[in-house]
Amino acid sequence: MPTSRFARATIERMRAAVLVLALLLTDGARADETALDVLPELPFKAGDVLSYEQIDKLRGFLPEPFWANREFFFYEGMNLEIGPT
Repeated sequence: MPTSRFARATIERMRAAVLVLALLLTDGARADETALDVLPELPFKAGDVLSYEQIDKLRGFLPEPFWANREFFFYEGMNLEIGPT
């Protein structure tokens, strides 16, 4: 069954959002080289599933230009599963 252009665009946006989140979370864990064994306290953990209504938890972990355009990446009805880093 062919995939609609809308579905392909949605999948690509979700992939981009997940990639950005993974990069930000891994960079944040290495930001303070003097405390390599101390991770920042996060409002989520690997395996958590965030719904559209919970995206505010991500605000401090996303660059401001990304957050300002969040409606491009996040949409009502979506779920974002946090993966291990």
